[in-house]
Amino acid sequence: MNNKTLSIGAGLGGLCYWNTKRVSRARTQAAADQAGFGKLVPAQPPATSTLRTCMLTLGKSWYGRVRKSPLSVRELADPGCFELVRVVAGQSANEYRHLFSASIDPQWNVKVLSAPAALTPINADVVLQSAVIDERDYLPAAIVSAVMVKALRQWAATLLKDDGGLWFIPGCYMDQYRAFASHIAGKGDGPQFKLTQFEIASDPDTVKHVLTELRTEIRTGIEEIMADVMQAEGGLRDRSIAIRQKKADEFLAKVQLYEQFTGKTLSDLTDVVTQAKQALAMNRLLSASV
Repeated sequence: MNNKTLSIGAGLGGLCYWNTKRVSRARTQAAADQAGFGKLVPAQPPATSTLRTCMLTLGKSWYGRVRKSPLSVRELADPGCFELVRVVAGQSANEYRHLFSASIDPQWNVKVLSAPAALTPINADVVLQSAVIDERDYLPAAIVSAVMVKALRQWAATLLKDDGGLWFIPGCYMDQYRAFASHIAGKGDGPQFKLTQFEIASDPDTVKHVLTELRTEIRTGIEEIMADVMQAEGGLRDRSIAIRQKKADEFLAKVQLYEQFTGKTLSDLTDVVTQAKQALAMNRLLSASV
């Protein structure tokens, strides 16, 4: 990870971005566990689900796509056995044309059971086994990026570009960001992270941009909460109210944090969040009285 320190002061911020790359599930999980958000990493799918995914992916490569005749994986009678079929729409019922079948056991051993020799590689067993192990042991770049975005949200970061390429992170969370980035980057074979650290007082233009994006994020989130409240006939259920109250509390905490380290008063945001919290409290009372 590359750092560029401009100055040290009480109000620090950082601009961070990373390149997307697939990473081993174990490393991603370890990095997330160390940072305290291990639950953000998707759980490993069962062996049978992994086999189905790989059969469909390889099937598209081996047999190609046919318009209006998609590929589908169907479960067979024997445990852990599945077949890939081509779905052909019929007037009264669909036709399922068998392409190949495979099985997987609890130890993740894969076997291709049947397949047209002309269309399937000679080493189909090896190819499918390798695909299953890769799917099991590695997270694709999109998932790794999604985990990182969730982590940044927990670190009160603010998105500065719609494509997700650049984030602002408050100084109080930069050490956690660095630790996670260093762990998941590995020895150069993982995503490469960059962080530019600066003193808030030294860069008012960047702070202005950050606060503009913060306002957009908070107002959009509060508008969604208020729309849910207004559209709920008879009031929201307790669980729905609790979820939205938690979200509003998170928004308020983020606004207060940004006020603290920027030295700016963000009463406009505090007001809209407070109004949403009051609306939720009123909705709870109305629901209880029905």
